[in-house]
Formats: sequence, structure tokens, C-alpha cells
Amino acid sequence: MAILAFLQFAQGRIRRMSVFGCLLGLTMGTALSQAEGADGDPNAPRKPDAKPDDHAMVAMTDGARLSTDLYFPKGEGPWPVILQRTPYQRVSGRVPADLGYASVVQSTRGRFDSEGVSGSFADDGWAGPRDGYDTVEWIVAQPWCDGKVGTLGGSALGITQNMLAPTHPKGLLCQMIGKASCCSYLDASYNGGVFHQALAAGWLTGNHFPPEVLQRLLDHPYYDEVHKSVDCSTQFANVAVPTFQVAGWYDVFIDGNIRSFSGLQYQGGEGARGKQKIVIGPWIHPGDVKGAYPANSTPTAARVSERQMQWFAHYLKGEANGVEKWPAVTYYLMGAMGEEGAPGNEWRTSDVWPIPNEPTSLYLGADKALVRAAPAGEEQRLEYQYDPRHPVPTKGGTNLNIDKGPFDQREVENRPDVLLFTTEPLKEPVQIAGAVKALLWVATSAKDTDFTAKLADVYPDGRSMLVCDGVRRLSLRDGFTTPEFPEAGKAYEVEVQMQHTAIAFAPGHRIRLAISSSNSPRFEPNGNNGQPHLDQAEPVVAHNAVFLGTQKPSRLVLPVLKESGDKKEVAQARG
Repeated sequence: MAILAFLQFAQGRIRRMSVFGCLLGLTMGTALSQAEGADGDPNAPRKPDAKPDDHAMVAMTDGARLSTDLYFPKGEGPWPVILQRTPYQRVSGRVPADLGYASVVQSTRGRFDSEGVSGSFADDGWAGPRDGYDTVEWIVAQPWCDGKVGTLGGSALGITQNMLAPTHPKGLLCQMIGKASCCSYLDASYNGGVFHQALAAGWLTGNHFPPEVLQRLLDHPYYDEVHKSVDCSTQFANVAVPTFQVAGWYDVFIDGNIRSFSGLQYQGGEGARGKQKIVIGPWIHPGDVKGAYPANSTPTAARVSERQMQWFAHYLKGEANGVEKWPAVTYYLMGAMGEEGAPGNEWRTSDVWPIPNEPTSLYLGADKALVRAAPAGEEQRLEYQYDPRHPVPTKGGTNLNIDKGPFDQREVENRPDVLLFTTEPLKEPVQIAGAVKALLWVATSAKDTDFTAKLADVYPDGRSMLVCDGVRRLSLRDGFTTPEFPEAGKAYEVEVQMQHTAIAFAPGHRIRLAISSSNSPRFEPNGNNGQPHLDQAEPVVAHNAVFLGTQKPSRLVLPVLKESGDKKEVAQARG
């Protein structure tokens, strides 16, 4: 069975990460190391690197008790508290004692020595057991807490924060979230309606969650109440705290971070709206792309660690350190790798997101060109066969537990089931920042199929370096709640959303769009038989087509910056 085979693969490949590895390896002074998974008994507690000052089994409303480590600074309390809630092992979790915060590190429900049965993140929010809420309420009732609580962590620890915020616990004043999903369905489980196999199956099995957690995901391939109950994008108006987010252009949750930032910044409740900050670098999950970009691209260059300390000092200690005056968005405009003097490769700021841009269409031509001019002439189509038994292999991208980052795509571009469309060498820089999408007119011979899109920066030496990619299930072209299966051979317009990005394409480079129907194991291959998952029925070969021409103008849409490009900062537009 395809899913079973992948799970065995994923368990062998799953990476060990740290809490602040997920937050770009940056800490407030020291590494807070927490392993994803463990050798041997996955639920056996490990001795912390730093011995907690105390330990508590904190009772939730339903009686389940969650294992919680407590760390106290020197001197007399009470103190403000920084909370981390984690499904990983509590190897170490204290914030450096000399900063004057008490640290609380808790294993989530059913994980390690916490009681109850884990439901992944469904236990942390507003729709089921409100474990995050109960924990903060318990903290503020303790004599060592001064009534002020902030939360901290990346990846899974960021997701628990997103789930906590809408429940409004007393004393929660701020959050610091690194690289975390917002809408679980789109960000983590079913990107474009297609099962996010490497991420969802790999993470759940690699971290030894109960099999029924994964099975629940597999049993709900469409957006329904199960997914809505963990969709933080439905709760923006109920959030009332400022959040500082850290994200990466090649991080698996880049769209989730931007979804959270934008939703809270413009739709959040009082206390959240207008008080969000985000830093986005050329980073993966966790860390950065080693050696790809100049030294100015690192988290240290972005002053992330310093900003973390200032954030908590302002909201938990009342320090007037100018946090409110920070630009809302600090982002790295990527450029050519290894080309000294190339445009981009610099930090910029903005008060708004999206950054003002001009959506610019590049049309797909029958001669495999990408051109600015709208197509003319008779309708044309390019065809290929997609065999789910032989999918296009994944080569980098925004992944978690498989190869990630800007990989050269030439190895997978030279296939008969991949269509390439490329511009002429650029005469001037093209700078983009924002969401990238492909609007494609397509058809299939099968009951259902998928369409994938990849944006690449083609270097003068021939390298085709991945910038961002995406996928869309044809039966879910109009939404993710109910499939509408296509008629064989009929043309439909489908939008393939790729990740947000920011990059300057250099003169002499070319822009490329690659179209296909698979990207495995990043996404589960579509069996072309109308079933949500590959192993539910015998797969069939699909004859897929992409249309070109005036009536069906397939195109790539890029968010081209309106700025001249020679400024270190973009104009801080308001309103």
C-alpha cells in the first residue's frame, strides 16, 4: 500500500529538531533543545539537560493531568512567565535565569508522561479540551507568577500558541511564534486539496502519534468540521494579543505564518489588530540554507534574538524599548546565489502586507515561451501522460523531513510528463514579493487528477533553481469542501497557488514555469480514479492537457514590486 510504504520511509528519514531549531536556532541566550521523536520507547521521559526547579502535574478541566516543568530565576518572585507547550520531549526549556522570567514547559496531552490521549493539536484550542487555556489559568493562579504570561516556540510549539490565543486566558499578554501553520488543512494536511504526504504522514509517524490521529486525517480529505476545529484563520477576531512571528521563504509553513500575520494584523480583535510583527528570511525548517545567500541573510543579521528579548521585555515587563515602532514586516529580498553584485540579497521593511505590487501575467506559449504579451491566434494544447506509478520526484522546496530549499530542478525537468515554459534572458531585474500563482486551462482523460506548478530561476549556466511550487486537485478547483469531478476532455480553469516568496531575478537570468501532475513524496500522487488517496483503488494513467491561446490563456502571475528596486527599504505605504 502506498501510504504504508511512505510511512516506513518517513520513519527512517524523520529529522531531530530543537524547539528553537524550529525558531531558526535562535534563543534568548541558550538553546532550548527538544527532540522530535526518540530512539527506543517514544514515550519514555528523558532527563532534562537542565534540572527543573520544580515539577507539577497540572489538572485540565476534564481531569487529565499534564506533565509540566517549572524553572525559576534567582531572587524573590513573583515573576512574569514564559510558557512553552510541546508535543516533543521536555529535554530543556528554561529561559536564561538572569533575564528575570519564570519558565513553564509542558508536554501536551497524551505525550510522554502527560495523561490523556493525544489528538494532535485538537486538544489545544477552542473546540475541544482547552488545554492551553487551562494551563495559563493555572499559571496566573500560582504565587510565583505576577499575572503576566507570554508564550514561546516554533513549529509545533507555534501551532499550540495559535490554538491557544482565541481562548482568551487571563494574563496572556503576548506571543512569539516561529514557523507555524495557521489553517491546518491548507498549510499542513491537504495543500491545494492534495494530501501533504511527506509533512503530515511523516511528522505524525516519526513522532509516534497514535495511528488513529493519522487515520483521522486520511478519512477527512475535504475541508469539513474536523478541519475547521483546528483552523485558526476562523478565529482571528477572537485574538487579542500582539504576536511576533519568524518565518522562512523555504519553510514548510511560510504561507501559514503569513496567513496568521495578515489575519491578525487586519482582522484581529482589539489588542491584536495593528500590533503584529513578522520577520521573513531565506530560511528552511529549521535553520537557513547553508552557503546559499550572503552573510547578511542569517537570523543574526536580522537581529531576531535581540528582538525576541525586547518583545518580552516590553509586553511582560513594561519596558519602553520602541517595540511598537518596529515596521510590521521585515523581509529578505533574495537574489542570485553566488553572484556578487546581483540585485536583491538585502533586508527590506514595510508597514503593510502584501507589499504594493503589480500582478503581472506571463503567458504560456506553444513554443514553450513565457511572454508578457497576451496570446493571439487559434487555441492550442500541449499534452502529456501522467502515470501515478512513476510520479515526478520531489527535489527540494518547502519541506520538513525530506530535502528542502532551492534545489536545481534539471534532473526532474527532463521528463516527458513535465512541461517547461521559459522567458528570454532578462534585460532588467525583475523583483517580486508576495503570492505567486499559475492560472491554467487544463483537461484530463481521467475521473480526476492533479496539476503542479514550479517557479524557477534559471541561471546563465543552466541551473534551474526552485523558488516556490504548488499543487491543485482538479475536482477541488472551486473549493475544498465538495469535489466536483471533471468531464473527460473538457477544459477547466484551475488556480495553482504557490508559496509566498520575495526574490530579484537578475539580468541574464530567465524565469521558468514547470507544469506537471505530481511531486512525490512531497504530495501524495493522485491515482486518477476519483479516490482521495492513492491506495484506495487501482491507479490509472491520465492523459492531461494544458491549453494556450486567446480563449484559454494559461499564465503565470507574479507579484512584481512597484518600487524601483534600488532602495534598501520599500515605501511604507499606509491605509
